[in-house]
Amino acid sequence: MGADFVQIFGPRNHCIYCGESSVNLTKEHVIPRALFGSIVLLKSSCEDCARITGNTIEQPVLSRDLDFFRQAAFAPSRKGKQRGKSVFSHDREIVVFGRDVPIFLSLHTTNPPAIMTDAPLSQFKYAPSLWSVFIDNSGILRHSDGFKSVEVALKLSDRDIFFRMIAKICYAYFKCYFNDSEFSQVLGKIIIGEKSGVCSRVGNIESAKEESDFIWRIAFNPIHSYLRRKYLAVWFELFGIFGGPTYVTIVDEWREEYEIINEIPITVSRCRFVQAR
Repeated sequence: MGADFVQIFGPRNHCIYCGESSVNLTKEHVIPRALFGSIVLLKSSCEDCARITGNTIEQPVLSRDLDFFRQAAFAPSRKGKQRGKSVFSHDREIVVFGRDVPIFLSLHTTNPPAIMTDAPLSQFKYAPSLWSVFIDNSGILRHSDGFKSVEVALKLSDRDIFFRMIAKICYAYFKCYFNDSEFSQVLGKIIIGEKSGVCSRVGNIESAKEESDFIWRIAFNPIHSYLRRKYLAVWFELFGIFGGPTYVTIVDEWREEYEIINEIPITVSRCRFVQAR
């Protein structure tokens, strides 16, 4: 299970988030290893920003929203241990491991990015919702779109943190291939919390899924606002194997150099563990 190959980019020799270059730089896992991430950008994050993207942003999402999936899929962990998952049945608590863990996924979703409306952010009506799915031990798939109580029951991550993680993945992917503009640099500041307005750049769209055997799929696409302003966006599709949502992050205003995106292949991490459950 996992991506078809590992991709290594860089080194960038500066922090892609804050811009610092005269500090110790570490590699950036574009997509978290706990989601079988396979894209690495060398020397691209300072230690301060790495703590923000790792501890403040990724860790709450991975340990709350995606923990059931990580346990069932034997996803990599920082300590390399399989912790087991507590499952409650009536008045008993049972600890189960691996493929005995039922999968309960609930992801934050919302409307398309505010910038696509061409209206001021102050006039944007944020429409938060949830996409949820449950797979029991027999492999039966049960959808529960908009299941509001899931957020309380699973103690999901903060919505702002979740969408900043999506932004971080898409922005780091962008930096694997392209240099910043003034417009794209703002997204880096949003990710580390120096600027607000993540919903201006990140949101959800409907997309036709030609294949569905993936954990995640990421690619570049052009996108137009309602007034036909053209932008470069990164599509990030999660859990296609369960009919999951598509997230879009607007990373930059369109530039002529982005015409090459048609030559950049889609990167996919495939998943077949459900059939074996």
